[in-house]
Amino acid sequence: MKTYTIFVSEEDINNYAKVSSDYNPIHMNREEAKKYGFKDRIGHGMLSMGKVMASLSSSIPKRSYVKQYNMTFLSPLYIGQSISLTVEEKGETLHVKGVCEGENIVKGKISFSSL
Repeated sequence: MKTYTIFVSEEDINNYAKVSSDYNPIHMNREEAKKYGFKDRIGHGMLSMGKVMASLSSSIPKRSYVKQYNMTFLSPLYIGQSISLTVEEKGETLHVKGVCEGENIVKGKISFSSL
C-alpha cells in the first residue's frame, strides 16, 4: 500500500476558477459558502480529482492508460487542508481512500490497461 499527500491552497482555488470559469460562490466567498451549510470555502471537486490523479500517476504502470476514474466526495475539502491518500493496487485498478483530520474525505478507483 502506498501513501500520498495532497494540499489545496487559496492559489489553487483561484487558478482553478480562472481556467474552468467555475466561480461558484461556495468556492470563492466564505459568507456564501456558509449560507449553504459549509464552515468555509470549499475546493472544487474536479480540482481535487486532478490533484489526486497527479499524485498517483507514478503508481500507474508505464505504457498504460487510464480506462476509468471514479471518485466519491464524502466530505468537503476546505482551503488549506491536506488529504492523506492511501492507494492499494488490485490487478489493473488502484483503490484510493483520502482522509483529512481523521475524517474520510474521498474514495474512488482508477482502472488502467496496458498498451
